[in-house]
Amino acid sequence: MSRYLHAEPATDAALFDMLHALLGVGDYDDSADVPWFKFRMVEIQKIKVLRRRRGVSLGEFALAARYCYRRRIPVRRSWEVCGYIPAAKKQARASRVSDLAASIATAVENERSRADCDERWVGRLLRAQGPARAEVLAAWERERA
Repeated sequence: MSRYLHAEPATDAALFDMLHALLGVGDYDDSADVPWFKFRMVEIQKIKVLRRRRGVSLGEFALAARYCYRRRIPVRRSWEVCGYIPAAKKQARASRVSDLAASIATAVENERSRADCDERWVGRLLRAQGPARAEVLAAWERERA
């Protein structure tokens, strides 16, 4: 597993290194007269300009890169990653909802295993819908902490 799957790049250089490691972005040729460090600097500058023109943050770019890596989407140029930002954001939102559902399931299990189980909390946690689910979970955590 690559260390770039969990690390958030803090600079454009780190973002290029991530794109290069995960997706193979860049067409560096050892037989060319251009040394690696010069090639890398040019690619980093391309990413800076691309991000500035399109208004893309480092986090959004990294999210899309991870999305392409996990889905095995072939990407050879850094600008191609930008096309997958909306899909990556949509997938991230969907997975956050499932994280909340898992947290609520864990909270219900913890509440039921307690000696002083409060069935009202269990009911509230199970019945909560929409944005209220996170609020009820937070209230349960505050009371039980």
